[in-house]
Amino acid sequence: MTSGALCGFYDTNNGLISNFVNRWSWYANNGAFTSPRYPPKNFGLLLPVVSVLSLIFHSLIYYYGADWFSKKYSTTFKKKIFGDEKARREWNSRIVSNVHAIISSLFSLYCIVFVFLPAPYERILSISNNSCICLIGYGIGYFLYDLFIVTRNYPQLGGMETLLHHSISILALLGSSIWENGIVLVVVMMFTEISTPFVNQRYFFSKCNMKDSKIYTYNGIMMWLTFGIVRIYFCYYIPHFVWEDSETFCSFPIGWIILISLMMTLMSSLNIFWFYKITVGIVQVVFAKQPTSAPSTSSTPSAPDSINVKDDKKSDEDDADKKELDEKVATTSPLVRR
Repeated sequence: MTSGALCGFYDTNNGLISNFVNRWSWYANNGAFTSPRYPPKNFGLLLPVVSVLSLIFHSLIYYYGADWFSKKYSTTFKKKIFGDEKARREWNSRIVSNVHAIISSLFSLYCIVFVFLPAPYERILSISNNSCICLIGYGIGYFLYDLFIVTRNYPQLGGMETLLHHSISILALLGSSIWENGIVLVVVMMFTEISTPFVNQRYFFSKCNMKDSKIYTYNGIMMWLTFGIVRIYFCYYIPHFVWEDSETFCSFPIGWIILISLMMTLMSSLNIFWFYKITVGIVQVVFAKQPTSAPSTSSTPSAPDSINVKDDKKSDEDDADKKELDEKVATTSPLVRR
């Protein structure tokens, strides 16, 4: 390892203890979250205006737009969902989640292609522009909306994992935009939302009784693939950014070094946990026990009737087990959709 990767806490020339004391003193003198090199930025009204507009936009979809759209295009919503308040909240919340996922993934892809890829890789953690700030403001507005919805309907729409995820996300988005530190990390984090629509669509297909259709199966495969490729790769790619630009990372105030490290650890742990649950659910469905065929002959007249009754019961039990497993995968923890 280089001394840059260790932020100067260790140097073979001077030894561990002396460098640790000197480096910690340097961080302490520069402040926890700000320094002359990294003062808070002033974006005027750009960040708060975009955040408020995003909050209003998603709230309007949840309370008005989702109902209008679903009643117009979904008979399942009109017959099964609209009269059930809990199911209606879940349905509408997932529609808003899809809208946010599509917009944020496309917007973040634009920032990655046109802002970060042309930039010098050595200073990528300190790069930003107004497009990235708008994306961050959009994300802050959504997470504030969703945090309110989840808290109000706790634990139906998500448990403590969801609240933890949203709190970390808001803190990371606000901090990175105000101090312009590590914006590329949150942009890549928002790009991982590209896997969310497949998770939500599995829920919608399940509610529409389409679990036996090919599109339901294909969507499940795409859900597993996109979640694994995008979100699990995120666990490697974010530390890779930090490692490659360790000089910039180590020049941050100590508070940001700690927060970014915690964000990487917690977000990676949550993504691995969610991917594990999705994988377990899919494996259970794929390898679920199939009903066995009943014997066609017997030595006594009453035996076939008895066997048929047992087989019917076994078939019903297997169908119930399969339905339960499908529901586990279809609704794989409401927090995953976030």
